[in-house]
Amino acid sequence: MSVANRRAAIETYYESIDDEDFDRMASVVADDVTYVTAHGEMHGVDEMLEYYTENRSVTDTVHDVVREVRDGDVWVCEGVVTGEYVDGGSFDGGYVGIFEFESDSATVEELSVYTRSVF
Repeated sequence: MSVANRRAAIETYYESIDDEDFDRMASVVADDVTYVTAHGEMHGVDEMLEYYTENRSVTDTVHDVVREVRDGDVWVCEGVVTGEYVDGGSFDGGYVGIFEFESDSATVEELSVYTRSVF
């Protein structure tokens, strides 16, 4: 699998979150994706979409990847994110996304996301 295709999948993931185009986001993950966040572990694209459409605490986000580390099918992206809490107030923070791709594919089969706000 080419580096360019996997990088494009990661860019699509973050851009679609920022655009709140969650169907587009779903196009880069496997139907049986495992998605891990501070809110828990979700299984399958439907649970992931439910989280983004019904339980997301920060909207109007802008993600900026500042570092990427690759090892085979696992890619780690570190970045900064800004947005607005749904109940008011600004969010400024950092994140790490760990993307595990299906072998020889640009499809994400497992994704773990860690965020923290900057005080």
